[in-house]
Amino acid sequence: MDPLRPRLPPALEGLGLVQVCELIPHPAYLADAEGRVLYVNRRWSAYTGLPFTESLELRGGEALHPDDREAVYAAYLRAVDRQTPFEHRHRLRRRDGEYCWGLSRAEPVHVDGRVVAWVGTFTGLDPDAGALAPARALPGVAEVLDSLEAQVVVLDAEGRVVAVNRAWREFAGAGGEGCLGRDYLEVCARANGLDAEGAAQVAAYVRAVLGGGSGPFRLEYPCPTSHGERWLALTVRPLAGGHGGAVVLLEDVTGYRQAEAASAHLAAIVTSSTDAIASKTLEGIVTSWNASAERIFGYSAREMVGQSIRRIIPPERQHEEDMILARIRAGERVEHYETVRLTKDGRRIDISLTVSPVRDASGRIIGASKVARDITERKRAEQALRESEERYRELSEAQKRFVNDAAHELRAPLTAIQGNLEVLARFKNMRKADREEALAEVTREAARLSRLVNDMLALARGDAGLRLRLEPLRLDEVLREAFATARVLGKDHRMERGHLPEAWVTGDADRLKQLALQLLENAVKYTPAGGTVRLELDLGEGYAELRVRDTGIGIAPEDLPHVFERFYRADRARSRAVGGSGLGLSIAQWIAEQHGGGIRLESEVGKGTVAVVRLPLAPDAPRDR
Repeated sequence: MDPLRPRLPPALEGLGLVQVCELIPHPAYLADAEGRVLYVNRRWSAYTGLPFTESLELRGGEALHPDDREAVYAAYLRAVDRQTPFEHRHRLRRRDGEYCWGLSRAEPVHVDGRVVAWVGTFTGLDPDAGALAPARALPGVAEVLDSLEAQVVVLDAEGRVVAVNRAWREFAGAGGEGCLGRDYLEVCARANGLDAEGAAQVAAYVRAVLGGGSGPFRLEYPCPTSHGERWLALTVRPLAGGHGGAVVLLEDVTGYRQAEAASAHLAAIVTSSTDAIASKTLEGIVTSWNASAERIFGYSAREMVGQSIRRIIPPERQHEEDMILARIRAGERVEHYETVRLTKDGRRIDISLTVSPVRDASGRIIGASKVARDITERKRAEQALRESEERYRELSEAQKRFVNDAAHELRAPLTAIQGNLEVLARFKNMRKADREEALAEVTREAARLSRLVNDMLALARGDAGLRLRLEPLRLDEVLREAFATARVLGKDHRMERGHLPEAWVTGDADRLKQLALQLLENAVKYTPAGGTVRLELDLGEGYAELRVRDTGIGIAPEDLPHVFERFYRADRARSRAVGGSGLGLSIAQWIAEQHGGGIRLESEVGKGTVAVVRLPLAPDAPRDR
């Protein structure tokens, strides 16, 4: 198993527990609800020298001192059974084979009220006093401390310096040399730039923390530097584990102090929320900016504190900010306000805002705080879902109409066939003329039913994604064949064929002939006897345009947008009389689109109709105008 990609149970995926283990500056491990070890961090492997896979046998006690295994194992099982924190002092074998005293702790991870995992740590201890061991006993700690921007000093239970990071050494300069092993209170005033009063305060804080008093304690003070006066914040925190020791953090808070000057009483928001938190004055000057805000918008606190909040507001949304501030001045809390903001790299993201007024001790509104949630992915998902639902609804409605219309269309010829056959079977001695008329109607309806079924199958294949086999061909030759066939159908009409210039297209000859025949048949059906039906072909810049003109009854303007819909008929009685299936133009449209072209109708009631099909010419094809 790759230690960087452990196979966690589904209940633990997404909780970020592996990342938590890697961030802990001590040997640490992750176990499931029953205490089986699933993962150990790099510091564990570096400290014990055990490969990742062997470390997963922790319950077997292979890394424990033989004299401690039984007691540790029993205490651990009790904690697992009771689902309470585990803590035990014992010895752990290191990479060099020696055993080091340390304090093991394991905290249960609860989800929905039940324990789903355990996160455990091992902190090295002095074997006699139980104090924090020197930093060299904890491989990897120095690297972790050096990665921090704040200046850090780690103290043992007696207040001696056991570790400092690079940022503190650079800040302290000469005062940071040779401090390891010395009493922190002897060197802190000079190294941290404190005056006598400040040094006394810090000394009191350190003694209180080392003596088991509450913490953390924080002190902010000005410090002159070569770059001018800067404000520093010194925080003293007790070390976790209950064995004594403290950590001292020194941070540059000059930017924060400058922002506070804009509104001396504005309460800065300090939060570990996963939401983006920002506070600002009523003039829109940012005074607080948490890590989640940095992650979402890309700007660090140092880049935003003291700057205008308008930095992340798109220009067209500035009026929204003014409206929100007006409502805040009135003492209103604005909840779940969705808007758009800008990230550092210029991206626009959707966010949900909750804006609350901030008041001073007298109750006066002096600023506003904002909780922002990045809802970009949610909005995209909602939009995709709406589009998907709309497409599904349209397809569902179209399918219902198609099924209903198909059932109706199929019922008519089947009823006619069944009725005539029943008459023929019942009246065996009927007149010859009546018998022949009944048989002729059966034949007509059977042919109509066959055409309807074939048309429905053609459209069904198109819906299923059927693609035509396209190859270079002469469109003018295909049209000549189609016209010759249509002349038989239009023997009572005046059939005219215009000039058909040579036109090469990439297509399916059978389908293009079917397209032309469909348009010619429609023209004949809806043109009274004696009327004219004309076929034309023109060439344009990169396209061929086929036109079928007639002098028929025409199509009303309100019906024209719907003529390509399946089973749509402007005059159902007339359409049935001429034997149409109601699918011809739908099939014609499908064929045209499969060839990369399009189709449209131009019509005027009482004067006739023109069907226009435009198809792309084959690349580099010869053209004859």
